[in-house]
Amino acid sequence: MFAAALLVCGLAAVEGFAPSTSQGAPHSVEVQVIGSVVRRVRGIIRKPVVEAAEPANLGVVVQTAPAATGFDHLDQLHADKEFEALLERLESLVGTEADGAEVRWRIARVHCDLSHRAGSAKERETYVRAGLVAAKDALDLSGGTNGYAHKWYGILLGLSGDFETLKNKISNSHKIKDALDRADAALPDDPTVKLALGQWAFKVAKIGAVGRQLASVLFAKPPSATYEEALSYFEESYRLKPTDRAQDLIRSAKAKIAS
Repeated sequence: MFAAALLVCGLAAVEGFAPSTSQGAPHSVEVQVIGSVVRRVRGIIRKPVVEAAEPANLGVVVQTAPAATGFDHLDQLHADKEFEALLERLESLVGTEADGAEVRWRIARVHCDLSHRAGSAKERETYVRAGLVAAKDALDLSGGTNGYAHKWYGILLGLSGDFETLKNKISNSHKIKDALDRADAALPDDPTVKLALGQWAFKVAKIGAVGRQLASVLFAKPPSATYEEALSYFEESYRLKPTDRAQDLIRSAKAKIAS
């Protein structure tokens, strides 16, 4: 089946580009957690912004690192994996003078991180969709020029495929690739973006017959990729940041090429 819409959040697990979840918490706790996240989503929805016009080219500015001014402490919380505390701090900035694309893409990122810790599929979906809202806000607020906004929009849109129909997964595939290409243009040394692009290519390369038929109906030019392309992205990710995850994916791509 076509699963191109399933991508990584950070360096996620191989199957479905998403981490496996632990046993769910008792139902009452799960409801409380989900309710809390839903309230957070409502809290970050701002006044509508004017949709930025589609740029003639990739429309992004090359970025070497996240904008550091005023965010050092918050980024340290992320490095320390204090995700709940980080989300609370970021949400306190929404609607203030400090609000903007730099706040929103960080909200998207931390929701993605928290989705790894979810105790159930429903809780995970809530985090993913909340992150997607924040990533879209970051794109709108930056006029589509922020590479990190594109990065987390592409990753979270891919993760949302776990909760979508096959048709929607395929429909989103081009959007995911476009977002990741824009992120790659702005963040050429980001190993996570390279890994995500490789996983997109890997999944597209092994698309099944049903997925191919549906894709040909939905698109004049269906998404296409090869295992060689996937391998190239995986190797580049490993060069930028050697990890077991990237190494495992390199082996998987090589095995597919040799088979």
